[in-house]
Amino acid sequence: MEQYVYLCMVDENYGFCPHCGENLKSDAVYCPACGTVLKQEAAQQQYHSYANYGGKTPMSGAFLVAFVMLVLYAVLELFSSASLLTFNSEMYDTLDQILLESSGMTLSEIFYDSLGVTVTKEQFLNEMFVLGLTGVVSAILAGISAFLCFKRKGHKYAVALCVLSAVVYFIGCCLAPVTSGAMSGIFSLLIGLLVAYLIYSSKRFFTD
Repeated sequence: MEQYVYLCMVDENYGFCPHCGENLKSDAVYCPACGTVLKQEAAQQQYHSYANYGGKTPMSGAFLVAFVMLVLYAVLELFSSASLLTFNSEMYDTLDQILLESSGMTLSEIFYDSLGVTVTKEQFLNEMFVLGLTGVVSAILAGISAFLCFKRKGHKYAVALCVLSAVVYFIGCCLAPVTSGAMSGIFSLLIGLLVAYLIYSSKRFFTD
């Protein structure tokens, strides 16, 4: 009988703990003062959700956004940068020929016409290599950061690797001023720092 009355009090949710009298929020599942279970069904759902994630709080909010952005960036940048590393002299000549037939100008002439600078074949290939190399490194760093977020371990390392990934990509853009440009690097750096901040502010999701 006492147990029935207790459950009725809990279910009706009077705004206070029936055990210690602590003031409670309307959606409280546990009493923050004494730990009494207030809503048995909600508590069980919360427990099962927690257990299904291996004792980790499920990703949500800004942390989930940061994780998805890291994964997408790592995958897309790895593939695009790998293609830049394979760009060679023969591919340049082919591209040059296609542009000449379609627009009447070579790649070097297009750069001069749009940017007012002369870009030689050697310079273009060197910048492609730099962008490809720094892009691959940046993607790997972002991937490791995403892995740490997934494992919920190494919070500080996850933040640091995310920042380092953005910095490496920014350096690559600065070293390739014609084909990429500093503005592209600055934009990417700001996005990377934003993602790093989202991870930094999500420390509660990590187990260490």
